[in-house]
Amino acid sequence: MRATFSADVVREGSTRSVTGVLVVAKPDRYRFRLMLPFGVTVFDQVRDGKHTWTLTPLGAPSGAVDGRWLSNTFFAEALDPSHCQFGVERDGILDTTCGRRLYIRTSDATIAAEEFLTGDAQYDDERVVDQVLLPFRIQLTYRGGTSVRVTIDHYEVNPILAPQVFTPPPGAELVAPPSDR
Repeated sequence: MRATFSADVVREGSTRSVTGVLVVAKPDRYRFRLMLPFGVTVFDQVRDGKHTWTLTPLGAPSGAVDGRWLSNTFFAEALDPSHCQFGVERDGILDTTCGRRLYIRTSDATIAAEEFLTGDAQYDDERVVDQVLLPFRIQLTYRGGTSVRVTIDHYEVNPILAPQVFTPPPGAELVAPPSDR
């Protein structure tokens, strides 16, 4: 999958806008790049297997983007109902815990929201793209007050991806694999 998007990051009363691209090749590769206007890269993260590289060319802290959330979101294990606890249904949303807390729409079994260790995510404006239901708006809220509003501009499902898409950029640092993987 390839998605292009715009995002507004709100932190300590200040709003910054970026554009980006996310490329995911299951089972275990992704590239996530954030850019300022005119294409200046401010964050570039590549994962290939268990190895992750991060580049922040303008000196932003590499922890500014939650790479573990990205990894767990796109490479999460399939939900095993035998390991889930199902709570109360309200307004067509089923409260479910499967390692992380999920709110699942009963109408079509899609995830409406999730709570994870560092915050939560709300998914909205789902549309069908190549027979796959995908969110076009994502609201991320992190503990400590930072929030990110993401608007997806375009999705490609199963595009042909050149191998160099997943080549770490020059100067990227190898980061330790997440301890929970």
